[in-house]
Amino acid sequence: CALPISLALLPIESLVVDEGYQRAITPQGKSNIIRIVESFDWRMFSPLIVVPAEDGRWAIIDGQHRATAALMHGGIRTVPCMVIQATRAEAAACFAAINGAVTTMQKGQMWHARVTAGEHFACSVATVCANAGVRILKHNAGADKYEVGDTLAVGSIESAAKKYGLDVLYVALAAITRSRDGNPGLLRSDVIKAVAANVAAYEMDELGAISALNRVVIGHALDVARTDAIRDRVPVSSRMIELLSHHFRGLAHSSTPVRELAAAQ
Repeated sequence: CALPISLALLPIESLVVDEGYQRAITPQGKSNIIRIVESFDWRMFSPLIVVPAEDGRWAIIDGQHRATAALMHGGIRTVPCMVIQATRAEAAACFAAINGAVTTMQKGQMWHARVTAGEHFACSVATVCANAGVRILKHNAGADKYEVGDTLAVGSIESAAKKYGLDVLYVALAAITRSRDGNPGLLRSDVIKAVAANVAAYEMDELGAISALNRVVIGHALDVARTDAIRDRVPVSSRMIELLSHHFRGLAHSSTPVRELAAAQ
């Protein structure tokens, strides 16, 4: 029998959103839309899934962000759509099934895809990580399986690169992986943030940063920072910055006050 679907190029102005089941566009969704607009490529634009609505319009079941991006891009009048035949209740059920069955991509998986695609910033960070002995994992390896340099904290690594630059990022990562026993399992977000902040504030080179971290047991410092953060209702990374600053300060070329250092986060 014939499939209850068809493919069509539909005018953007004929597409509507049924607020009865569609979700509002979140801040993250807006960021995704901007990313699609800035790097628009039809080869990366999968067809929307729509259902006939009133007055000759089409209700979007899947693809609201793509449709919005196409509208914002300008000059695009039609978009590819897969049209299904369904009642409003069936359309809502399709929306729930499609979005509920999506497997969330881990940040590490997305990052590796960006590197493979040749994205300049991701590739620059990848080079720094490789030189510092850091390996960004695609998924959680299990607490007892992390080797020296293994991490999932790609978000914090990229944030540090944007905030302090690639040179500071390299020194921070290399100091963590090359001090003491290499700190396996401790390349975590709060640690990376704290080390990078201290390296930047005290203008530390690699040897100096390694010497500073050789003076501290990072795992113990992280436990203390977490306890203090709960008590004082502050971010763990802010408390971690303060704890590590005691070890960086004596070797530093800069004398940034600890309070200013933590407040910069």
